[in-house]
Amino acid sequence: MLKKALFSAFLVGFALTANAQIATPQLDTGFHSYSGAAAGWRYNSSIDIVGLSAEGKTEYEGEESGDVKAGLPAKGPDESGSIPFLLAAYRGETWGAELYTNLTSGLNSDIEIDLNITGGLDTMNIYKEEKEKRLNLAYVFGEMLSVGLGYSSINLENKYEVDAASAVFPVIDPSTGAVLGSTTTTIDIDLTKKFTTTALGLSASLRMADMFFIAAGMENVNQTGTYEQEAILNVTGVGTFTDSVGTDYVENSWTNTMYGLGVVYGEPDETQFRMEYSVISSPKSEKDADGDKKASDHPATTTTFATLEVKWNNVLIAYQNEVEKEEELNDNDSESVTTLMGLGWQPMEGLTVSLYSFNREVTMNVANVSVAGVTSYAVEEIKVKPSGFRIFLGYNF
Repeated sequence: MLKKALFSAFLVGFALTANAQIATPQLDTGFHSYSGAAAGWRYNSSIDIVGLSAEGKTEYEGEESGDVKAGLPAKGPDESGSIPFLLAAYRGETWGAELYTNLTSGLNSDIEIDLNITGGLDTMNIYKEEKEKRLNLAYVFGEMLSVGLGYSSINLENKYEVDAASAVFPVIDPSTGAVLGSTTTTIDIDLTKKFTTTALGLSASLRMADMFFIAAGMENVNQTGTYEQEAILNVTGVGTFTDSVGTDYVENSWTNTMYGLGVVYGEPDETQFRMEYSVISSPKSEKDADGDKKASDHPATTTTFATLEVKWNNVLIAYQNEVEKEEELNDNDSESVTTLMGLGWQPMEGLTVSLYSFNREVTMNVANVSVAGVTSYAVEEIKVKPSGFRIFLGYNF
């Protein structure tokens, strides 16, 4: 089978959300907070619906190799569309709450890549579906300290379809060694991975001199999953052979840490400025195989966020940058860089609208790829580069 590390490297590149809210909430009310404590500093209540659409190219060793599309529900390589997100937020006198749901986001990608299965370029199609729910609750003590709880649940399904390049092999007489002719062989591999990840976090955000914020928190994460693979070997003149595998992953768990530094200056109904730098760190966690269950591996990951927002009366200009680095896991690593730039209309009360450009570049250095545990090949570099737009429609009250 194809080594798990290859497919794990693709997962980082296909998460299409970006939220840099650890110490303070964004001035654009359509973004949910990552930490529960940040929700306590919201200025108003709101209801928002968000759509995102993106497409681009995949590259293999510096050459354009395929397409990537974000869509709903992204069942096939020709489907694309908008991804809906829903957010409801409440701000009371001493507490705040956010309820966020991603009904079903989807993404599909295809890439021609040498997996060294038959010696030629192989085509790999990747389809992803994700459903996410998040609840943030915060209590504010005297306008100086916000303490929050956050709970999230993510259901992720990844499907990989590998169509190996056909190969021609000689047919040899075992008694004489004479070449009797040739036969054509093709290999198709269908792999489905499903994961359920739940997290419970505790965070605090301290406000100083009415404009400076410092925040920290921890998040306990638990993950379960299933694995299904079917490999079809078709040999011309001989027949078709099928091998199927289905099992669960060993349950895995780890603890994320987060911190953020923010500045918010001005009044929300006048001119306002916000800047934040925040970091989320996730440690490496490996669980060995147990009986029929497959080993579960979570790579060490560091995500940094930098945001800058300026609002003149109701007009908002925003910039956001996210860099996610996944450290070595079975000699593989990846880096994802996401940039959002937007313009919006954000009154304290009434209809809101924002439009953002969305650009992401994922670079994956993948090595130690094997087929049936026999051959291995070092892939130098794979890139996935979707770009598009993200639109927010909401109502503040």
